Amino acid sequence: MNATTIVAGEEISGTWFRGWGPWFAAVVAVAFSGIAIALGYSSQLNLLDAREGLAVVVRMSIGVGTLLVVLSMADSISGMRDRSTL
Repeated sequence: MNATTIVAGEEISGTWFRGWGPWFAAVVAVAFSGIAIALGYSSQLNLLDAREGLAVVVRMSIGVGTLLVVLSMADSISGMRDRSTL
């Protein structure tokens, strides 16, 4: 799906990420909430040390943050490519 963004009076065609970015971020936030709750329960049951659980959440956050940055950069590059063909 394409989304259209107007920047400084110019119309720039976007890609999937620009149109669906907020929904993707919401799904990631809900998933992290579920993971945090599951880790909280497992640490209460002594299945997982609290520090290990925190380390897992931090690693996953870094991974998802890196993914979002890469998708954003790819979207910017494709937006530049679209803009140069106008």
